Amino acid sequence: MWIRDRELGRAGQAGKRKREYKREDYATPYEKPKTLAETEKYLKPKMTFARLDEAAMKMSDTECARKISLAKTQLLRNCKIESPGVPQRM
Repeated sequence: MWIRDRELGRAGQAGKRKREYKREDYATPYEKPKTLAETEKYLKPKMTFARLDEAAMKMSDTECARKISLAKTQLLRNCKIESPGVPQRM
């Protein structure tokens, strides 16, 4: 990685190096396995990348993050209500 950084480094203002990264070097944890050979054999039976793509496109990343955050907040509120109190340290 260091060599790649050095190769792509460009001189910026006041001699600072501005790094430039190529788009093809980046992939999400979902996108990367799709680029590798024979990854579909590691999926569960009857599961395909086409079905996973369909599920992934049903909502945006931001919308999904908001739903997860809301669910987490509600779960923590329920835990707080049910909790008898903070355990005492010994």
